[in-house]
Amino acid sequence: MWAEQPLPALVNVQYRLAIQMLGGFTVSIHGQLVPDSTWRLRKAKNLVKLIALAPGRRLHRDQVSDILWPDSDLRAGSNLLYQALHAARRLLAEPIAVSSCLTLENGFLSLTAEAWVDVDQFEVAVQTLKTSDRQDPAEYQHALALYSGDLLPEDLYEEWTLQRRESLRLSYLGLLQDLSRIEEERGNYSSAIAVLQQLLATDRGSEAAHVGLMRLYALSGERQLALRQYLTLREVLQTELETEPDPKTEQLHQAIRDGSYPPVDSMGMLPMQTQLYAQTPGLITPQNNRQSKHNLPAELTSFIGRSGEIETILRMVNEHRMVTLTGSGGIGKTRLALKIANGLLESDADGVIADGEFTDGIFLVELAALSDPDLVMQACFQALNLLEQPGTALSDVLVRFLAQKHLLLILDNCEHVLNACVQLADRLLKACPRLHILATSREILSVPGELPYRVPSLAIPDLQPQPRLPLSLADIAQVEAVQLFIARAALVSPGLDLTEANAPLIAQIVRQLDGIPLAIELAAARARMLSVEQIAARLDNTFHLLTGGSRTVLPRQQTLKATLDWSYELLSPKEQLLFQRLSIFAGGWLLGAAEEVCADDVDEPLCDWERLDALEMMDLLAQLVDKSLVVAETGERETRYHMLEVMRQYALGRLVEGGCGMAVRDRHLDYYARLTREAEHHLRGKGQVGWYTRLGYEMDNLRSALEWARSRDVTRGLQVIGDLMWFWHNRGLFNEAIDWAELLLAAEAQERAGAPISGERAFQRARALRAFNYADFYIQRSKPAERSANLYECVHLLRCLPESAQPGTPARRELGIALFYLIAEDQRWD
Repeated sequence: MWAEQPLPALVNVQYRLAIQMLGGFTVSIHGQLVPDSTWRLRKAKNLVKLIALAPGRRLHRDQVSDILWPDSDLRAGSNLLYQALHAARRLLAEPIAVSSCLTLENGFLSLTAEAWVDVDQFEVAVQTLKTSDRQDPAEYQHALALYSGDLLPEDLYEEWTLQRRESLRLSYLGLLQDLSRIEEERGNYSSAIAVLQQLLATDRGSEAAHVGLMRLYALSGERQLALRQYLTLREVLQTELETEPDPKTEQLHQAIRDGSYPPVDSMGMLPMQTQLYAQTPGLITPQNNRQSKHNLPAELTSFIGRSGEIETILRMVNEHRMVTLTGSGGIGKTRLALKIANGLLESDADGVIADGEFTDGIFLVELAALSDPDLVMQACFQALNLLEQPGTALSDVLVRFLAQKHLLLILDNCEHVLNACVQLADRLLKACPRLHILATSREILSVPGELPYRVPSLAIPDLQPQPRLPLSLADIAQVEAVQLFIARAALVSPGLDLTEANAPLIAQIVRQLDGIPLAIELAAARARMLSVEQIAARLDNTFHLLTGGSRTVLPRQQTLKATLDWSYELLSPKEQLLFQRLSIFAGGWLLGAAEEVCADDVDEPLCDWERLDALEMMDLLAQLVDKSLVVAETGERETRYHMLEVMRQYALGRLVEGGCGMAVRDRHLDYYARLTREAEHHLRGKGQVGWYTRLGYEMDNLRSALEWARSRDVTRGLQVIGDLMWFWHNRGLFNEAIDWAELLLAAEAQERAGAPISGERAFQRARALRAFNYADFYIQRSKPAERSANLYECVHLLRCLPESAQPGTPARRELGIALFYLIAEDQRWD
């Protein structure tokens, strides 16, 4: 039997065999989900898919072979088919005898008609609605619910899926169009709007759907939303289809903008409040209309944590004219800004501004969908519900309106239209003395008077390295990142809660995701189909796992990789290059390290297409800090930099794609080998405290360098081990010293393959043997004979070295130390 797993919600458990292919392939037998990991042959899975999609669920074996094994001859294709058929039958028969569901008779492969297949169910529902005179929205919703997503998204490029996928997708979009029309004809504007939003989540480029939303918003009295929808349409058409809106769409937009749509004779259909607004002259809704005080969207999910940040930012917003929330993509800047704005509203249902605060309102200007900086001003007009005035510049109208207003303007997602936002904020702050601005951006705007606030990751569990001091369940439950994971996972997997069994795994997940809210929410969304254990196990492929975000947000916000792609593409070529190269640092770095590892030599550049000069490193690094891709931690003496681990993994992928990865890793190894060589001279003398501290900060980088040395430069790796002997000893890292020494000594011996050893290589091998035995002397992990053999080899190598052969430390001193431990070892076992 397979372990209990949640079934997709639409699968009818009364069926003996249920196959779902819309939105992803799943099979269940008598209500029990077949785990994906049990499909040992991919072609067995494809065989089931192919037969389930075939007309009448029946296909000749020659057709199957031609589709699944097009490059095989008849005999080989037949053998492969029988292997796949056997594997599929065996899998489906495992929990209960259902092998008869998949048969081969008279050359035809067939799937039982008793099986429930979501594609068939959906197509039958579509055909029924087409031939029926009834136009019941409930029946449409039932049919739409069967469409969980595009057909077999995991087989996106398989030719046998292409035509059927597009046909099903068009049927789905057609149902949505029909349902929207039905709801609009019945006067159910809000329902019609929801349907068109669902349509655009699948087909962003549907101009008809965008126009329908513009019309419906206007008819509902939501002029601001109608104008915003036009901007979204224009953005999509320009960026994705390289075209402009239809002239009729432009006419509708102009009519909505100048107030001539909806026509007066349609006003009887609208709420009384909307009628009053449409008949009132002036720039915006009359100030006695309580609804005009803000345009903040309703919160659809709970806000988790950040109480300290909220208190601090609320005070900053009240005391300073401009505050900018900065941080990397997915860190939660927008959500935090909205929470701050809502905190400035009274808690009553009307959302009236509290006395003494922003009495003229709080308005959100959403910039994420814009690509043209010239549209920033129009976005402000829409947010404030302003009308343009003939012969007057938009900026002048905006300044005149805001001049005496005590108002908070939220500019959200400024980074891609930064210059336009800088100019706007600068002018408004100078001309409107009571205006306050709260901006969100991946980099600061550098406007005079701006107060930046870097939004941190959510708090993550501070797991103790000692197994005897694990965090308790109560401790883990109090952590913000864990609370967010549980809250979002429970939305898709009701009943999921924090337990003694899953708490350590959830703590591991949120730590691995650096407490980044977007990453945590995407991981939690996988709880729909995966257990907590499976999510934790799959985090090694972070960017593949963390997909499938809300369809209502922009594509760049639907996956973690898309969010980081967006930030990366806003960088200059040199910033991109430095961002890639900095990913080689595993545990942070100092400016000097970045200059030595990442800058190009005149004679040996790291790549051919772009060069980084050490003199420009400081400015480029500062720009990456300003753009929230690198974190700077200022200490008493030096500033240390690091990337969030998720960011580093993304940048490392870019580095590998660019073809410079090996050269940069060589530089990294060379730098840290020189660092340890210098440190070794100071670890037992003056200034040792500072050097021990420095090496402690560099532990992750040293481990990364040693790992690379195993396959790239084993002699350099042996040198690092010898250099770190005193450091490992004084930090009590005896096992780590032994582990690395064993790995590098074995790699050196394997590479040499019995050939004679001399020179620097012999010297560094001797030093690594000495470091091994020095650590093993204290914990005695090895057998006495092994320690003695290592010491004898060390002494032999050093005795055979001429004084001039050693590169740094006198061989005589090394020999003396080795002999001391050899004598001590012999005396111990006499």
